[in-house]
Amino acid sequence: MLVTFKITQILRVAWMQYRQWLSDPRLLIVFVLCIFSKTIVSDALIQQAQEVGSTLHFLEPFIAMGNSSVLVMFFPFVFLILLSDFPAITPLTLFVFSRTGKKTWFLGQILFLYMSILTYLLAILGFGCLSVLGHAEWGNDWSDAITKYSAVFPEKVNSFTMQFIPSNLYNQLSVSEAVLHTFFLLLLYFAFVGMLLMLFQLLRMKAVGLLSCIGVIGIGTALCAAKVKVMWAFPMANSIIWQHFQVIASEPIYPLCASYGYFMAGILLLTAVCYFVLKRSNLIGMM
Repeated sequence: MLVTFKITQILRVAWMQYRQWLSDPRLLIVFVLCIFSKTIVSDALIQQAQEVGSTLHFLEPFIAMGNSSVLVMFFPFVFLILLSDFPAITPLTLFVFSRTGKKTWFLGQILFLYMSILTYLLAILGFGCLSVLGHAEWGNDWSDAITKYSAVFPEKVNSFTMQFIPSNLYNQLSVSEAVLHTFFLLLLYFAFVGMLLMLFQLLRMKAVGLLSCIGVIGIGTALCAAKVKVMWAFPMANSIIWQHFQVIASEPIYPLCASYGYFMAGILLLTAVCYFVLKRSNLIGMM
């Protein structure tokens, strides 16, 4: 009975935070990002499909968005804006603490973090599918617009559009594998950023936390562009699937399982440190 009560309290804390987040005007940025993604990615893929005389796969826009050298920086930055005050510590938090305790509040905040990440990613995924409505179909294979475009138009092999889903992605993974890895690696990436924000918020260093997250995203993006080995020390490279593979050889440059291990270890470490800081913090002094 006590366990059930605690779970109910955790769910209530998370739901209360989630409802407030859904009414935040900053969510309009997601709509702007989706329109931008459609213009940059979906419209370009539709044109590519029309030139080849084929249709797209409904999931290809999301895969392209999650692996695009352009959008790869916008997605985490927009998420950072959406959760810039995570976890929100207000006078109401003191009341919640008195009713639930620090541990329940903490678990509720983590649950809210994952609820917001899932909402963000599902919105992008759903919009990606809608953006190619009438020009795509479901199936098990990559579309000819992705796999045969360079053969039909060899002069465009290095074009901007061809970099959305490069050959070292579609040669190594199926569509279903690519979309699952893209989704879950981005989820872990954003969870890592969220826990980093929480740590600095609990340390009463919100501005430093935001600057640290911006630095992690920016430096990671720059290192990915330079393609140096140290990029694997940052979450950006670990979240981009095609960076892990060679064009032809099946042997990966960097194993996907290592990236999952990287994120899980980092998130667990940050979670433990956050809880340690919270247990020794004075809530009133944090407001």
